[in-house]
This record gives sequence, C-alpha cells and structure tokens, in this order.
Amino acid sequence: MDEQLEQIKGREVRLTVRGHEIVVREVTMKHLKGFAAACSPFLSAFDEAGELAERKDRAQDDFALFKVLAENGEAFMKATAMVSNAPVEFYEQLRPDEFFEVAAKVVEVNGDFFVRALAPTLIRFAKGVSLIGSMLSDGLSPQGTAADTTSSTTSSASSTAS
Repeated sequence: MDEQLEQIKGREVRLTVRGHEIVVREVTMKHLKGFAAACSPFLSAFDEAGELAERKDRAQDDFALFKVLAENGEAFMKATAMVSNAPVEFYEQLRPDEFFEVAAKVVEVNGDFFVRALAPTLIRFAKGVSLIGSMLSDGLSPQGTAADTTSSTTSSASSTAS
C-alpha cells in the first residue's frame, strides 16, 4: 500500500533559490492541458522546422535557445508555476540564470515523466486504436458490403413481387 501511495505521489525535486525552497513536481492531469499549452511554443522550437532543430542546411545559432526562452518566457514561467510551489510572480522577479536553474529541474522531472510514463501508454493506446481501425476496415471491405447489398436486393425483390 505504501509503495502504491509513493507511486501516485510522483517524483519531485527540491532546490533553493533566493532563500526559498522550490519544489518541482511531475505534471498531473489537473494541469496537463495548461502545461502542454504553455510549453508548446518552446517545444515547437525543437521540431524539424523550429529554430533549435539541427539541420544541415544552416548553421546552429548560438543564441537561438536564449531567443526562444526570451520570446516565450511568460509561457514557460506559467508552466513552471503549474508544477512547482511558487507562483508566476516569484519567477518574474528572478534573474534569467536563476529561473533557468528552476526551469532545468522542470524539464528534468517532467521530461522523464513524459518519456517514461506517458509515451508507453500513448503507444499502447495507438496500437489499440490501430487494431480497432483494422477490424472495422475489414468489416467494411467490398466482400462484406457485397453480401449486405445482395441480401437487401433480395429483400427488395421479394417485397416488390408480393
């Protein structure tokens, strides 16, 4: 029972910033939608077309990460507040290096959560949906619909003959 409670509690990391103990936790369903929305602009910078994507057609911009964080700082502070015990107003008062120390912990705790906990579940879900889809498409194949059409044509013909 204690082991189950420990698993439900989730992982957390503590650090001290400006004399305040910050507790960073895994995102919960309560905040998943807001957390994902707040992280979206930052995460999209890493996709194929994003500023932080490694591509052969252009050199990596040494300040790209700084630019992305500066442009999306408010969103990432909001995401950080959702998974920690400090409000956005606290993070607004920090120097960038202090905030990035906390942000690194948010990524550490939640990156691990998304990769290890959420991804396998989503993969299993996708396989299940794929299996259901293939079963449905087999049922709607031309062979299956031909039998249905024949029986309805026969029914129509017999009712017309009566």
